[in-house]
Amino acid sequence: MSGGEGRQAVTSPILVYKIYAEGGRQELVRGANIVGLSARTLKDIVAAGSDSYVLNKSESGGSAQGIMSIFSGGAGIPCSVIAPSVLFEELELKRGTGPVRKPALLEHPGFAK
Repeated sequence: MSGGEGRQAVTSPILVYKIYAEGGRQELVRGANIVGLSARTLKDIVAAGSDSYVLNKSESGGSAQGIMSIFSGGAGIPCSVIAPSVLFEELELKRGTGPVRKPALLEHPGFAK
């Protein structure tokens, strides 16, 4: 791991819900960033859902970008992330800066012309 044990960056969450202890009411938190989220933080997951969310995106940067850009036309490497909903007992959030952007989506490779 670069940067020390447990300090690998974890990508930003797609959806963040604040869940109230009284009644279990859920509130969508828009434009929130999680402070200090790393691979080590994932050990604090209280529960994981049986659902799965698929994110198809074009990943730019990283050590493989230089090598793989010759195959992808320099526009980034298409990748998919499949993950369940997870519940943390406590996380620190901060307000995002700038406008809230919609996630970039790629076509399913099987349906591309």
